[in-house]
Amino acid sequence: MDAGTKLILIFILPMITMVTWLWACEREEPPAIKSEWHLEGTVGGLHAMRLTLRREGAALSGEAINTRGEARSIDGRLEADQTFLFHERNGGEITGDFEGRVLANGDLRGIWSQPQGDRWFPFYLRAVPPEALPRPAAPVSQMAAHRQTAPANP
Repeated sequence: MDAGTKLILIFILPMITMVTWLWACEREEPPAIKSEWHLEGTVGGLHAMRLTLRREGAALSGEAINTRGEARSIDGRLEADQTFLFHERNGGEITGDFEGRVLANGDLRGIWSQPQGDRWFPFYLRAVPPEALPRPAAPVSQMAAHRQTAPANP
């Protein structure tokens, strides 16, 4: 090999590869999950659920309001591939597990299960702006009434 070929193989080719890789990394879309976001939806298509989640690194924490208007705490993890596992707790006792994926639009989809795995239901929670949720925390029956009176998105 001549000196020019060696120069290309040793210095220029790796530099082109690195620049291409950096350019590709910059073009990736940012993760759909925000540092705090609000979700509303159903578990099993029947049980309404409202969540506020906060993210610090991979750790998730927050609050959930179930169909009966009962507050639960949330803790878990969000992985780099946008999959998550978080626990719904009543005091220190785990009352349910949410396992699924953050979709590109920021919604959550997955399976809710009892801690023993006796019962499980699919869930879909859509991201909503904080002002779309009634404050202070209201029973889910009021959530449905609020949705019906809220203006439709064009």
